[in-house]
Amino acid sequence: MADSFPQETVLVTGFPTLRAQCLLEELVRAGHRVLLLVNERHERRAKEETRRIRREVGGQNRCRVLIGDVNRLDLGLAGTTVEEVVQEVQVVHHMATMYHVGVHRSTVHRFNVDGTRRMLELAREMKALRRFCHYSTAQVAGTREGVILETELEAGQGFHNAYEESRYRAERVVQSMVDELPISIFRPSIVVGSSRTGYIDRLFGPHLIVALFTNLPSRLPLPLPGKGHFPLNLVPADYVAAAGHRLSLDSRAEGRTFHLTDPNPGSVRSVFNLISDLTHRSRPFDAVANLVPYGLARTALRVPIIERRTRGALHILDSLHSLAVYNRRNTDELLSRSGPHCPPFDSYAGLLIDHIMNASPSDFSISFEEEVM
Repeated sequence: MADSFPQETVLVTGFPTLRAQCLLEELVRAGHRVLLLVNERHERRAKEETRRIRREVGGQNRCRVLIGDVNRLDLGLAGTTVEEVVQEVQVVHHMATMYHVGVHRSTVHRFNVDGTRRMLELAREMKALRRFCHYSTAQVAGTREGVILETELEAGQGFHNAYEESRYRAERVVQSMVDELPISIFRPSIVVGSSRTGYIDRLFGPHLIVALFTNLPSRLPLPLPGKGHFPLNLVPADYVAAAGHRLSLDSRAEGRTFHLTDPNPGSVRSVFNLISDLTHRSRPFDAVANLVPYGLARTALRVPIIERRTRGALHILDSLHSLAVYNRRNTDELLSRSGPHCPPFDSYAGLLIDHIMNASPSDFSISFEEEVM
């Protein structure tokens, strides 16, 4: 059961990603005061979002936008603001990350690893800090297959791309501080849109594949790699935010790692059969002609001009061909009774598809090459 910590001051990074938006609303609804760290490029969007939350949720003085940068000393904040953060912040939710698409490997490493290190350095100075929540990813497992425990990080694994490796190295930095700071680590699997509204913030990974699929001519199925028998672990952004908030309130979560994953993921075949049925299309795995050897598909998507145009398809392709099973012992121990519980994909798939099919390019608020604060 979660402990009671009313009206805490909470620092959140990662805006404008959807899961950061969901967490912001979750925290305000719970009565907390939120300091939202955003890059100056996202200042207008952040202020619009905080105004929306004030209108819909209330809490006139519960949201404050701070302009900063995790790549800079003291997060690029002014001296008086740094002092406020150091004296008043009780909980940090570090969601900021950079995806590997369109940027150099060293840039991804600098943002994800060095940025996390700077967050921890500032956290060490916080006088009232009760919990530092680091949002990692289940993909720190890299090329591993089989059952993966929450207690495991180092297993001699390789990595499919710079993003996975940088998140693994960032988590190593965080784990090295568990004896000095009250840390909880969260590893979501592939994060999709909202299970409540279907809203998504970017055409990336699974969203991109669904968009390609739904925009093909109705008689042309989407060619997919392999036979579709591997699990495809998807979680909605609002579940990640709700679970992270709940665990941040639980004293038993300190010093532990949690897989925020679907406990019963569908197979790639079942997911795309469902999408096909919802969009009234032929099922891509029903015809042998639609199946492409995994190695051939991966080689094609590594060609630079194709990778730029497909924007993240290679990243999700590896997830379509991975026999990774994420054990949730810690997560189930603390959330099985009171929740939140991860909803099954088929309960919200229709909402996601409706949003993708009816949205215009301007509806997706995040570009693929920009840093995510």
